[in-house]
Amino acid sequence: MSIYKIKGFTLIELVVVIVILGILAVTALPRFLNYQQDAHDNRARAAFSAFVSATQLYHSMWLVENEPSGAVVIGYGDGNIFPSITGYPRNVDTLNPTKPDCPELWQDLLQTDLSVEAHSDPILENNADADVVSWYRADGSCYYYYKSNITDYTTDVWTLEYQPLDGTFNVRRDRPLPQ
Repeated sequence: MSIYKIKGFTLIELVVVIVILGILAVTALPRFLNYQQDAHDNRARAAFSAFVSATQLYHSMWLVENEPSGAVVIGYGDGNIFPSITGYPRNVDTLNPTKPDCPELWQDLLQTDLSVEAHSDPILENNADADVVSWYRADGSCYYYYKSNITDYTTDVWTLEYQPLDGTFNVRRDRPLPQ
């Protein structure tokens, strides 16, 4: 006579396994969400560091070329970036601009997959689908806001402030400037 033994999990064993998996999921979920924010932070810092390095390289080329006037285009990038009086990149495609070309400057200095555009709305999340929104200030500086992960206007975002007249930079995480 053959006896068939039925092998399997009891209902209690299945419930215990499901409870354990639920506890693991609840404790692991915040870590995975934190990794996403870390990835955005690192991407913003890397992009801003690349911009700083590119402007410093441009300034070095200006020094090597015996500090030409702002009317001379330095052979960097697409060859259409005009320097400020101190040799830092200021404008693209025009000698006497009314303001710095912040988005064009970003695009011509860097080869990046981040999209950049000039602000079109004081509320950053309303500025289309750009990863970086640029802002020109009356003091001649360009502000770049990394907004790939912005959720609302009160969110702190990574900000790069660039002053083309003296080549100073300030990278920080803070609230966007109101217009």
